[in-house]
Amino acid sequence: MTEQGTLCHIHRPKDSGQVGFVFICPGRFEEREGRPCAGQTGRVLDDGLCHLVQMRGDLFTSRNRYDYLITNAWPQVEYKKSTNRSVPNCIEVTSKQNIQRLFSEINGLSHVVACGELAHLAVRICVEFLNFSGNVAYVKHTSRQSMGCPTKEQYDSTVRDWAKSVIQQF
Repeated sequence: MTEQGTLCHIHRPKDSGQVGFVFICPGRFEEREGRPCAGQTGRVLDDGLCHLVQMRGDLFTSRNRYDYLITNAWPQVEYKKSTNRSVPNCIEVTSKQNIQRLFSEINGLSHVVACGELAHLAVRICVEFLNFSGNVAYVKHTSRQSMGCPTKEQYDSTVRDWAKSVIQQF
């Protein structure tokens, strides 16, 4: 179930679960598909989930990204043709209202995977100032660029390394 009124920034699964992912902000693919973590970012997350399920099936129980809470550090859609930028600025992400929104979305989860620097910043504020008590893994965003633009031959090991980074922090 995607909350359309919030510009496709969040997906709450039917079974709430204990694990969530925080990305940076929705973009053009999310806007078009009407749900977060669409396009290549979502496909890489699905591939990463395959490894996470193998490594920690007790925690990561599904290979489908939409079986987990997915939200964003910034709820508004950002992409060059629409907003003349692809990410929000730090002031927007760290605003009191925005941090309170994010905290209300992730509060109660036992594990959160923060994907990308702005997601790291927002989640760290939730931990340090609002006492978010879940375990947090701070990892790369699952965009091709953030993963280092791996070749076809490098792709699987790059995604596996991303998943290992998640597990090592839990």
